Amino acid sequence: MRRHWAAPGLTSGLLLGLLATACVPTTARPPSTQSTNDLVLVETGDGLAALDWAAGRLRYTAPHALAAPDGTRLVAPAHAVAAHSLDVLDAQTGTIQTAVTAPATLTPSVISTDGRRVALAPLRTDTDTDTWQPAGRERTQLAIVALEGTTAPRVFDLAGNYEPDAFSADDRHLFVLEYQPPAAPDRYRVRQLDLATGTVSGVGSRTKVAVPEEEMRGTRRMHVLSPDRTTLYTLYTHQPDHLHARDLAVGLTVSPGNVDAFVHVLNLSQGWAYCLDLPQPFGVGPAAAHALAISPDGRWLYVADRSSGMLAVADTDALVLRTTRNVGADPRAEAGPTAAQVGPDGTLYVAGASAVLALDPRTLEVVRHLPVPAVPHGLGISADGRHLYLSLSDRVAALDAATGAELSSVALPGAAGIAHVATAGPR
Repeated sequence: MRRHWAAPGLTSGLLLGLLATACVPTTARPPSTQSTNDLVLVETGDGLAALDWAAGRLRYTAPHALAAPDGTRLVAPAHAVAAHSLDVLDAQTGTIQTAVTAPATLTPSVISTDGRRVALAPLRTDTDTDTWQPAGRERTQLAIVALEGTTAPRVFDLAGNYEPDAFSADDRHLFVLEYQPPAAPDRYRVRQLDLATGTVSGVGSRTKVAVPEEEMRGTRRMHVLSPDRTTLYTLYTHQPDHLHARDLAVGLTVSPGNVDAFVHVLNLSQGWAYCLDLPQPFGVGPAAAHALAISPDGRWLYVADRSSGMLAVADTDALVLRTTRNVGADPRAEAGPTAAQVGPDGTLYVAGASAVLALDPRTLEVVRHLPVPAVPHGLGISADGRHLYLSLSDRVAALDAATGAELSSVALPGAAGIAHVATAGPR
């Protein structure tokens, strides 16, 4: 018998999700008069909630669920009667497709890029309030669970303090964050766990030359996966005088520039990492005022900081900044998190506490200021680009992307980031 997840009580949380979209010239369009048939997957403090927009209702909730990169399936701990299992859910309906065995003491943390495996880790406690720093521990248990087939879970008992970050493209390695010192961490570094041998080692360099492992102390703000799922971009802020691996390799002991933020580029296919520095004032203001977005071909990466008004676009082939521009700071930037998306017509949207900015993707010039009905926590875009979805504290609202007019809303207390927007299937 198939079961469905449903839980009406939701609490507040914070997790921003980003959608991959196109980078082509911006064109004007008339206000939307079309209805929308979208399924909007929203993060809450309890997990994920799916909103059926055409029906104007909550379709299902999935407590403590994690969405696959393509948004087609979810993984969540099973009900208490089967606490040793994970449920694999269809993201359209919330129907449980299958259940797999997993250690009861661990919770889903990262799903592989092909959606076939999940890494489990210890559940973060209420005391883990920092955006990157976990509770201290001398040993960490991680598990790798296959979501298809009958392979038994692989459990790793590691000396040290680790959290999963991403699977390699071939699922042979798990990239992890190692926190040091383990019992009272104040810094961390990216490493990789060999899933065949259980050994942990460093991550290679872009040039294939051996370099020292760099340690980070700032805030790991958010990350976005490239559309081809081969590269993970992670934004780090509040890192003054940081020394990258390439700096350490040439013997530098003092940072060569004024850098408080950078994008950590992790190649999931070739296993190398590179840090793309961002000029000040990126990274100086609140971490939550920063956001990332990426074009659907993976060529252009956008960084926004609404606290300073700075925007940047980077060429991901050359890993260099192409354009930076100051469009004016949001005076209410600290009131809520910044979110960014690129629409299918190429428009870059940056949502802040005061407005949604629509920008030309090449020049970063503001082409429209769209009002917001309340402070948004997340931003999504319909497949046709005609509607923007804003998650507010008590509801999710659909706005006309041309005018900013609020078209409709669905009540959802505790709405946070928008994880995915897809065309709704059968009800």
